[in-house]
Amino acid sequence: MSIKKINQIGPFEWSRTLPQNLAASDKWLFANAIDISCNEISITIGKNILVDITQGIALNNFSAIVEESLVIPKYFSNYKSLKFIGRAWANFIKDRAYLSSHPCLLIHDAACSNYGHWMTDAVSRLYYARDLIGSHRIILPATYRKQKYRLESLIPFGVREENIVYVDSSVALIKDFAMPSFMGPCFVNPKDEIAREIREIYHRFYNLSRPKQGTRLYISRAGASYRKVVNESQVIDLLLGKGFTVVYPEQLSFEDQVRAFAAAEIVVGLTGAAFNNMMFMYSGCPVVEFRLENDNHNLHYFSYASAHELPYYYISCRGDTTDRTFANFFVDLDSLDSTVEIALDCI
Repeated sequence: MSIKKINQIGPFEWSRTLPQNLAASDKWLFANAIDISCNEISITIGKNILVDITQGIALNNFSAIVEESLVIPKYFSNYKSLKFIGRAWANFIKDRAYLSSHPCLLIHDAACSNYGHWMTDAVSRLYYARDLIGSHRIILPATYRKQKYRLESLIPFGVREENIVYVDSSVALIKDFAMPSFMGPCFVNPKDEIAREIREIYHRFYNLSRPKQGTRLYISRAGASYRKVVNESQVIDLLLGKGFTVVYPEQLSFEDQVRAFAAAEIVVGLTGAAFNNMMFMYSGCPVVEFRLENDNHNLHYFSYASAHELPYYYISCRGDTTDRTFANFFVDLDSLDSTVEIALDCI
């Protein structure tokens, strides 16, 4: 049976708000994320769809990749090969694939193994397909069961434990299949209105309201194995003097993270998964991101701040390598002091 699309909206075009402290010489760093176009958003449905559970990739008629399931569709040709399809079939036989007798919903992708991508990719896709929660079960890798934040992040949408199927096999055959597309021009950047509507769902669920006097948070990555602030002790000393509190999000429950960031009047931190928690902040509250100098690729947090109407400030930092993923940052204290003061003035 051929697949088809339902609930189609779009395409869309819009522009993002520029950084509040954008230097003329730095415009090129953000140029790729200013004017945005987004293809249509939809839900793909079909019968007897084979799913690579680890990567969240779907095959129609057991042989054709469903392009909408790819994190980056421009790499579609990489997955059309007989090698990829043959591997899926081999896993189907070897692993005794999970056979679903009930309708299932696919919301994850290969990048969702970490908190940041789960909150931006999977949660936004579930939001769009939320009307199917009662009739479909969400299909996830068995390894996801160990991480409590996954279920906790879905509960505000009406999901319960019994709505989820954790699959041990690497592939699954879904009799009645549904899959929402990615919610924006990039898999980590849901469309602005969708991002704000998701924030509202969390605020309502936890009965939150904008605080009269917000907190000031600095996100530490001291517990991470890479991408740290080399001179963090000095950074923390400076920020403590301005009334900031140091937060280690990985030590907090999901609910505590929601409450902590919803109560923040300003957040300062380094590029990393926990910075996605800005999605719980109220519009108008500034964020300050430490960015690797000359990096015009990692623009997610700039984009996410614009989507949530959060004034965005940045500090370009020297790295101990040019590797965008693994570099450790050195934060210039004078730049930090002046940038935070400017950001505080907008509160």
